[in-house]
Amino acid sequence: MAKQHEEMPDEFRASKYDWASWMNGKVWELEHGEDFHTEPRIFRQQIGKRARNHGMKAEVHVKGNTVFCRFYEPDDTADEGE
Repeated sequence: MAKQHEEMPDEFRASKYDWASWMNGKVWELEHGEDFHTEPRIFRQQIGKRARNHGMKAEVHVKGNTVFCRFYEPDDTADEGE
């Protein structure tokens, strides 16, 4: 029987970015022109959307052409400073 999905499963999506690695809970330092190609402020929005789409949250900081990010589970507040 046919099934409907909200979006294409990740294994079938062509992605320019290494989301699977970046979403591992570690802090990543990503460089414009090397790791991503949109403007840093736009990429920051993409990170937030990606996190929401996967039931996660993201901490993101932009410093010039560098974006620092960490994806985490919503209940992972130990590292948030709360």
